[in-house]
Amino acid sequence: MQHRDLFQEQIEQLGRFLGVLLAQLLGTATPKELEDVIKAAQTSLLQEHHLDIARLIQLEHNQLEGYLDQAKFPVASYDSLAKFLGEIGIKLENNHPDKQLYLNKAVALLDLTDSKTKTVSFERIELKNKYLKN
Repeated sequence: MQHRDLFQEQIEQLGRFLGVLLAQLLGTATPKELEDVIKAAQTSLLQEHHLDIARLIQLEHNQLEGYLDQAKFPVASYDSLAKFLGEIGIKLENNHPDKQLYLNKAVALLDLTDSKTKTVSFERIELKNKYLKN
């Protein structure tokens, strides 16, 4: 019971952490501010959660699940990570070389969530459509 409660608390902390990163991202106004937030977020995620965003966005779709499992990244937080990556992709300028990598990885994470949870949500469908349009 305590183990489950601890795990649930860790998931909630990760969700709050990603929420803070998303709020910082949405508050950026210039490309320089955006790059600074992305770099800070990459450093934080790597140090605190052993998740290398620069590597993650380069992974093939079939490598994504193994990487997240290896990093012990909980399925319950895939949606939050997808939103974060998707919003980065939207905010990046159209000519930025990583724009499509972020958007595609966000969609892949949402697909992976559907697969792992064996559920489909209207929110994930909307997010996928939003990211595919950009």
